[in-house]
Amino acid sequence: MFDLRMVRTPLFRIAPLVLGLAVVASGLADRDGARPVGYAERVRVGALGPLRFDDRLVIEIEGITSPYLRGRTLSRYHDGAWWPKEGALLPVAAQGEATHRARLADGAAFLPLGAQVVASPAGAARRRADGTHVLAPEATWVGFRLEAEDAAPDPDDLEVPPAMREALVKRARALAGRGTPREQAERLRRALATSMDYRLDFEPRPGVDPVLDFLERGEGGHCELFASAYVLLARSLGIPARLVSGYYASERVPEAGILRARRSDAHAWAEVYVDGRYRTADPTPPQGSKTTSMRFRFPSTSLPTPDTPRSSSASAISSS
Repeated sequence: MFDLRMVRTPLFRIAPLVLGLAVVASGLADRDGARPVGYAERVRVGALGPLRFDDRLVIEIEGITSPYLRGRTLSRYHDGAWWPKEGALLPVAAQGEATHRARLADGAAFLPLGAQVVASPAGAARRRADGTHVLAPEATWVGFRLEAEDAAPDPDDLEVPPAMREALVKRARALAGRGTPREQAERLRRALATSMDYRLDFEPRPGVDPVLDFLERGEGGHCELFASAYVLLARSLGIPARLVSGYYASERVPEAGILRARRSDAHAWAEVYVDGRYRTADPTPPQGSKTTSMRFRFPSTSLPTPDTPRSSSASAISSS
């Protein structure tokens, strides 16, 4: 039986590496006007303003390799903002053994794509249609396993605001070219990741949709802009896609196989439906150490990240 008690292992401290991640929570600004970096279930795309970083632990997970930890998927875009699709919460039937475990800091389950919760100490876990989970607030750990899910795409993940469609289709066709949906999706991801810089000082022009403004100006922006542009461009080509708000686990304890995410590791990326299922796609580009002062830790021998150069010939869209 899998032991669900977390291994207490000292943190492997790793050298700082700038990483292009930021989702601003809806918390109140401090006296200097800075807002906290953290997870948000709704994303308003645009200017970030001053940010305050928070290194409090969110989750510690053992035995996984993907650092992308999902909170909510966001399918509905209107007037510069993303909303999740609300639906029934389904009870999780605890079947089979857990192959992975997570220690939770505040009862929230940020888990990788394909996670199936099979054990939780504080009441039954519930599951959304997109595969994200809701736990009791007092939950301190969760056991899960990873399973590839073959499912039909959500029709909402093809919606594009009518006023934006013409401009998006023209740009998407130029960037993606011809090919299979997977080939087009990867060309889009690579084009965004290599044609603009990561920066925090994006200021949208008044009266212009921030995603179109971001694409038209080509000056770069933060992860919410890159992910939003990717999702809408993919949809304009008939490829289902959705925004994901969550965390990128930027700490690891190699000897114990543990990944950790802190509040300042909040991130936005995409999931694109190709080859029969949703797969992770991150269009946030690499950037130099002078681009931003955001503080993240990742070792030089790291897992693939948005800042690890990707092969021009191999697809960076996940195969799981």
